[in-house]
Amino acid sequence: MDKFLRRKDSSSRTDDEEPSTSVTIHLKKVVKRKCDEDYIKYGFSWCGDETAPRPQCIICVDQLSNESMVPSKLKRHLYSSHPSCANKDKQYFKRCLEQNKKQKKFMKSAVTVSEKALEASYNFAKLIARQKKTHTVGETFIKPTCMAIVRLMLGPNEVKEVNKVSLSADTVERRIHDMSSEILGTLIKKLLSAEKFALQIDETTDIKNKAQLIAIVRFVDEDFIKEHYLFCKEVTERTTGEEIFRVTDDFFKICNIQWSNCIAVCTDGAATMTGSKKDLAQQHLSMLQQKFDQYFYSINTEQYDWIRNPFATNAISSTEALPLQIREEFTDLNNDMTLKLYFSEVPLDVFWIYVKKEYPHISYKAILTLLPFSTTYLCEQSFSTLVLIKNDKRSCLKDFDQELRVASSNIEPNIKLLCSLKQAQVSHY
Repeated sequence: MDKFLRRKDSSSRTDDEEPSTSVTIHLKKVVKRKCDEDYIKYGFSWCGDETAPRPQCIICVDQLSNESMVPSKLKRHLYSSHPSCANKDKQYFKRCLEQNKKQKKFMKSAVTVSEKALEASYNFAKLIARQKKTHTVGETFIKPTCMAIVRLMLGPNEVKEVNKVSLSADTVERRIHDMSSEILGTLIKKLLSAEKFALQIDETTDIKNKAQLIAIVRFVDEDFIKEHYLFCKEVTERTTGEEIFRVTDDFFKICNIQWSNCIAVCTDGAATMTGSKKDLAQQHLSMLQQKFDQYFYSINTEQYDWIRNPFATNAISSTEALPLQIREEFTDLNNDMTLKLYFSEVPLDVFWIYVKKEYPHISYKAILTLLPFSTTYLCEQSFSTLVLIKNDKRSCLKDFDQELRVASSNIEPNIKLLCSLKQAQVSHY
């Protein structure tokens, strides 16, 4: 039986040889079809990349794949989707194509004009608030003046474009409220990101003899210590320290501001602010479980000589009361000649913020000393602005906090962002 069996020749293959498993793969070449001008007789143009254009129906604007760029498939779409246009000639489809292009151009131009008109409306509203004018001044004075100037300088066609900017009293009020909310949101983000802040509060009476409480905050904003308008709230009850604290605390809770980050409270010394039992500072300190006299004590100014000039001859001796780690850090700073040169070129607060990364402990100590308010200028300025905004002609104005924020804030509103959140429609202004 063995002679009928064909034995495998062991010498014909070595142990290292493996059976062939390679498979020949044939890749189909992808053909990128081009658009022929003659395809317009089927009601088709093209769109997309020139190297691989996609056929686009002139009638329904549907787009097909590049593989469909053949007469048979284009003709099939025409007869199946638009049988009423199947017998139309080239001129008909050319007119349709031209009309589509004009309509697309017009829509793009209309959207651009609407967006510009919306942005202009916000800018006008900001100027009205900054100048403390009434909302009606936009529609009764500013817009007619702009239209008269444009008509004289440019012509009647340009006047039509200016007329698309909405400056009605209601629109100006909405724009100011939008900008105020955006400014407040930006301020709260900055305030929450700052480690510590100081608070200045004061109260006054408006033209209707109602008590108004104004708050200003001071904190490290980027590379500077800046003061910002925070809020103006009406004190509905008696102007006691408890009521003032309640109004301030309610605002802090809404904005998620922590009292523990407030290192100083500055007031004008009035009885309602500094009463021995009911003052705002005492309420604040009780929340922090501290004593009242922590903020109001006699200061030995010599102990802060190292802050005023860290490179003075008596600077090191003025740091004796500081912990050892901070004194050692200050000694390194005192011997840095490059920082000594920089100190002579920049303001005091900028210098201490600048060295924060390299000397964090001594910088933090200096910034805490510089944060408390040194003047009441911004608070008094806000009072003057309030008098101009809520005058005898606008005594019933309710949302004066919104007006005051846009008029007094050092933060510019992000008008581009506000416009992107609105649907620009000229006809709805």
